[in-house]
Amino acid sequence: MYKKGMTSVIPNRYVFIKMAAVLSGFFWILVHLKKMKQNIAQVVCGIILIMGLCYAITLPIATQVTTDDEVHYRKAVCLSHIFDGYVTEADEYMYMKNVLPDYSQSNLMSTNTKLNELHTNGVSIKIDIVPSEIYIAISYIPSAIGLLVGRGLGMTFAQIFVLGRIMNVFVYAILIYFALKHLKSGKLILSVIALLPTNIFMAASYGYDAWLTAFTIFSIAYIISIIQSEKCIVKRKDVVIIMAGFLLGLAPKAVYFPLMGLCFLIPAKKFKNKNAYRNFIICTVVCAIVVLSTFMLPFLVQGPGSGDMRGGADVNSTEQVSFILENPIAYTKILLNHMKSYLSVENQSKLIGSMMYMGDSRHFVLLFLILTAAVFCDRNREDNFANTVISRIWTLVVVLSTVVLISTALYVSFTAVGSDVISGCQQRYLMPLLYPVCYFVFNIKIENKSNINILYTLEIVLLFFILISGAEEQWINFYVK
Repeated sequence: MYKKGMTSVIPNRYVFIKMAAVLSGFFWILVHLKKMKQNIAQVVCGIILIMGLCYAITLPIATQVTTDDEVHYRKAVCLSHIFDGYVTEADEYMYMKNVLPDYSQSNLMSTNTKLNELHTNGVSIKIDIVPSEIYIAISYIPSAIGLLVGRGLGMTFAQIFVLGRIMNVFVYAILIYFALKHLKSGKLILSVIALLPTNIFMAASYGYDAWLTAFTIFSIAYIISIIQSEKCIVKRKDVVIIMAGFLLGLAPKAVYFPLMGLCFLIPAKKFKNKNAYRNFIICTVVCAIVVLSTFMLPFLVQGPGSGDMRGGADVNSTEQVSFILENPIAYTKILLNHMKSYLSVENQSKLIGSMMYMGDSRHFVLLFLILTAAVFCDRNREDNFANTVISRIWTLVVVLSTVVLISTALYVSFTAVGSDVISGCQQRYLMPLLYPVCYFVFNIKIENKSNINILYTLEIVLLFFILISGAEEQWINFYVK
């Protein structure tokens, strides 16, 4: 979908940005070297900002950089134009996939000039805001603010486009920072997940993946911090924060609503009385129903619809639902075969090391080892409160239920009727599930009393190296050849 290896003059700004990111990152790590574990929230937030900005600025000013980014970009643009109801011709040109990643210096300059001309002098195109999409549109607010501010400052089209990406990075970094600050233990597990190439790439792109991942991680980390604290009593403020994180995070993908079931892992003794615990359970159920209604209501009111035609001409959601209802045993076999492959370890390289259309990190094995070391070594006394059979089983129930819903949704909307495989189920859809699995399911009773600062430092340095390496291999090198 994009061209690599084209001859171009060396653009000094890409070399400068890469070197600035390298120097800034290692300086930031060096400053916190002696107290890496103690200051891990600041360190990870800094690395996210440094590498997120590097990715956002150096990635091509184009669509088809990541999955469906032309659609996500247009939705962010429409939200940023909500007060005037029009988008520019340049925005529409980008949405129509007329701008693809290109590494020819002359072509890049020509394309940017054309886009800026269309942005400044092109026709205005009227847009309609669909009321049913208002809840989903919440996830586009950061990008929309960036685009709105960029236009207000009189920036060029390319600069405005980049600023929209940068705002996503800021939101992702802030949420991860506060998630880490709340944890009593297991901070390295969350740090590694937050710094995976897939997450940083998605945070620096147009889309809602990073929004969904960051907000759900924030709420789950808050739940874990309550469980970890021996004398903690849940206050009304805590309930509001947890529910707000889920309600905001699940806005673009309500199919992940089973994740709210992790709230039930908070034991009753954490509440001041039985009424407080009962009210918490009721609040959780009500919020889950609200989220679920945004997913089910269009289906119930309008029916399954015709499906997503990107899946092929044989896609028909109405007929697919009928097929499932008429052949429940056959569909169960299809689903189980799909999950066996979908959840296998060998297929997770695209979960932790994918940079979508730009390519995949070649460090999958190293990433897997880094994550494994964090999961089994970053454990202390506080983690023992979450180390129960019930926690493991319930987390697996929540996660597997979510995977079933995701798979079924794609079978209905994206797969040919009666197909024996499920199409369109990408590994990145598992990202919001990775943190609860790593923390709860693989929680073993180990209290690490050794100085773990070295492990923290080593893993952060390796992740930083992998992030720099990924950008250099997948796109920066093609600018400077």
